[in-house]
Amino acid sequence: MEDAEEALRELENKRDALIAELESLEKAHEKGDLSNQEYSEKRKKLERELVETMDRIVQLEFLTGRRRVLRARSGGITRFEELRADTARTLLSTFYR
Repeated sequence: MEDAEEALRELENKRDALIAELESLEKAHEKGDLSNQEYSEKRKKLERELVETMDRIVQLEFLTGRRRVLRARSGGITRFEELRADTARTLLSTFYR
């Protein structure tokens, strides 16, 4: 279990670094240091990596007991799917304020 906790800490650090990198990218684009195409390509790559990292974080949180999975369906969606959607909304709100 300690290995999972360590992996979770590493993923959380990676998430924070990716968010900082996205913020830096945004500032560079606003200054005109990046073309729209270059900005868009780099942003998509970083966002994809961030979503993958967040997904792994959620999975490890379940494995380490930080989150619980409720398998009961309500309205055709599982609690796990709701948590994944919440994670995606949180990410989007971070970048599109």
